[in-house]
Amino acid sequence: MACLIGGAVAAQEQHSIDWDPWVKAAVTSSDLNHRPGNNSLDADSWLLETRLAASGVLFSLQDWTWKVDTRAQASGSNALLIDDDNGLVREQDSDDNYFFQLREAWIRYHGLTSLPGEHLTIGLQRLYEGQGLWWDVDIESITWQGDTTQLDWIIAVVQEFDTNRTKADLATRDEYTMRWFDSVDWDWTAYLTVGLKVMHSSQNLDDPSIARTDTSLGADADSLWYGLHISSGWERRKPVGEIAYKAEWIMQQGDSLQAFNDLPLANTDIDADALDLGIRWDLQHVSVGALFTRGSGGGTRDESNLFSQTGIHSNRSRAFGNRQIIYRFNEAFRPDISNLTYAGVFASWMPSRQWEAVFLAGHYRKTESTSPIYVSGRQIDVISGDDDVGRSVDLNLTYYPDNGQFFNMNVLRLRAGYFNPGSGLGNPDTDYRITLESQFRY
Repeated sequence: MACLIGGAVAAQEQHSIDWDPWVKAAVTSSDLNHRPGNNSLDADSWLLETRLAASGVLFSLQDWTWKVDTRAQASGSNALLIDDDNGLVREQDSDDNYFFQLREAWIRYHGLTSLPGEHLTIGLQRLYEGQGLWWDVDIESITWQGDTTQLDWIIAVVQEFDTNRTKADLATRDEYTMRWFDSVDWDWTAYLTVGLKVMHSSQNLDDPSIARTDTSLGADADSLWYGLHISSGWERRKPVGEIAYKAEWIMQQGDSLQAFNDLPLANTDIDADALDLGIRWDLQHVSVGALFTRGSGGGTRDESNLFSQTGIHSNRSRAFGNRQIIYRFNEAFRPDISNLTYAGVFASWMPSRQWEAVFLAGHYRKTESTSPIYVSGRQIDVISGDDDVGRSVDLNLTYYPDNGQFFNMNVLRLRAGYFNPGSGLGNPDTDYRITLESQFRY
């Protein structure tokens, strides 16, 4: 990775500005019945998105680089099929049909230390960790990152000040919310990595009563997450016949204003945890594996054991033995791991360099049967005392054309997800979402 960064800097010295435009087109059919506020979405829609990105060396200074990424998007309905990759939740009255957005705008300094792959970045930037459980977002931030042979790290301070998009408002849970986090990964031996992640989030609303009372984290929360993990080739394919695995334990502590059993908001201590496990066997053209995730739930008016994710997560994972990044918990359902216990199996097929497919099946239960579960941080309709949430299947099929084929198409992808609710959900109707998308890079 260090060589790649060095090569990129050298290339930018030779060319004052590097342009990277592309066009994306997609059609989606969906029938979603398990959404926050008991809302349903039954819509067929189209999407057209264009990107113009540019990067280069700042004022011919070798150690300074910059990047700007702008998007323009139009869709056939306000069906929230956009921002599937790394979008923050917006308020419901935001207009998602047509908008212009600034996705990245940063300045980077590469010479703070002599370590290869080290850089300090200031501005609106893309932050992603391979499982999407912690962060996967474009956000205003200051980061110090390194990618050396044995040690990778990131230290970041982030706060979203604006949507940087026309016709969209910040979600209340992101207003006046300051976050800092750091992550350290050490390659103990070849393919074996141990690491630590820490994140702190604090909100200071002038009037906490305006915050949603049905969120998993509550209002004016001050929360600390810390996690330990060990992995072996989990985010990249291992040699044929070898086993990849990952284990992560996350603790959450803090306090927030919460409305327990519909009572008025009261200060509540948070003491929660989550466990994430995975194992995969990489063969010649096939990978097979299993996943298990458990987020705690339950609690009292004084203490909450409900695990809440960070709010800048996506749950999009690169763990299937190929290039695919897939929603871990079903393309249609998309729950958070708050009071959720999930078990899944998957199989990936790579018959050639151009084709990839992933099939994923999962089963969901409430960790604590009398507590709710959450989608995008908000409650959905459940039946107290019944822990059966449902089952899901997903299919991702991707084709990567050769360069120059089909009007410079670089990817054609089908994403399909089906969710069959269990007896513990209030709505018995099934969910599905099918998206066919293509991208043309110039």
